[in-house]
Amino acid sequence: MEMVMHETSFFLKWPMAQRSLLFTLLAIMAMPPLLAHPNPLEVTAKEAGTTMFALAGRQHLAAGPDRTIEPERKNTKTPRTMLSDDSAGKSNSGKPEQNGFRWSAELGEDGRLILSGNVPSEGLKNFLYLRAGNHAVDQTLAMEGAPERFAGVAVASIRALKGILSGRIAYEDGSWSFTGLASDENQRRQVIGVLSQNVSLTDWDIDIELPPPFQVCLEAIEEFSLTQTILFAPGSTELTTPSIVAVQDLAETLSNCPSTKIYVEGHTDADGPEDGNMTLSVKRAEAVVEELISAGVSDMRLYAVGYGETLPIASNETRDGKALNRRIVFQLEE
Repeated sequence: MEMVMHETSFFLKWPMAQRSLLFTLLAIMAMPPLLAHPNPLEVTAKEAGTTMFALAGRQHLAAGPDRTIEPERKNTKTPRTMLSDDSAGKSNSGKPEQNGFRWSAELGEDGRLILSGNVPSEGLKNFLYLRAGNHAVDQTLAMEGAPERFAGVAVASIRALKGILSGRIAYEDGSWSFTGLASDENQRRQVIGVLSQNVSLTDWDIDIELPPPFQVCLEAIEEFSLTQTILFAPGSTELTTPSIVAVQDLAETLSNCPSTKIYVEGHTDADGPEDGNMTLSVKRAEAVVEELISAGVSDMRLYAVGYGETLPIASNETRDGKALNRRIVFQLEE
């Protein structure tokens, strides 16, 4: 007991600095040795950091004289479904995508206009519907993203479509197109002219077709037969002046089908001798053929045929019936 007291008294007589150093050494000896790791040079940051934390008590774990090791953090990556608004509307290539704005006006063979797609406002939607006409069908929806000068182009498009047989003008995928069917080349030029007065057609895709040549001439002949009557001076083969003008206009239309054969048929009423009527019908058909040739139709396409009184279309017992039987008929052959 005396020895213990003596050693304790001896220890207390040490200077304070020596006693502090002794306590520090004893604390270090009591800790797990760092060299117990299989490879001292591969001590992990976590292991080394924990030790240093115990020694230093710092918020950031020591990892050398020039740097610190931050505590391990959880992965806070934003999921793909949580992309910011800046990425909206872009393709995988990074280029902006089309906003989806589309519009079209389509004229059917029945003459009815159908408006489809998008318009920038309800006001313009109603205005275009009025311009399209009473029989129009409006299937448009208001949407932002219209191209420049959309209102003016849409109005001009409706006006142009009304000038052809059928067609469609559309704004799709960022570009304009005009497809359709015109009755002839003159009509095609006219509708393009109407559109070009209000729109620059430089970047437009335009494809306005014409009917087959034979169809063009056939429809022209049918229209001519319904609206025109070729007349001659009584008992002669001389065409009246209005009939000459009508035949010349017909010749211009027949130039659209240069390979089509044209048969000009002459018919008479039943007055007079049958042989005389046959001769008269042939000569009147030949007179019309000569007028067509003078207007530019090739004589290789023309055939004069006389039927006399053999094919009446009305009664020869009345004045009106006889007038109907005296006629010129055009037949076409491909």
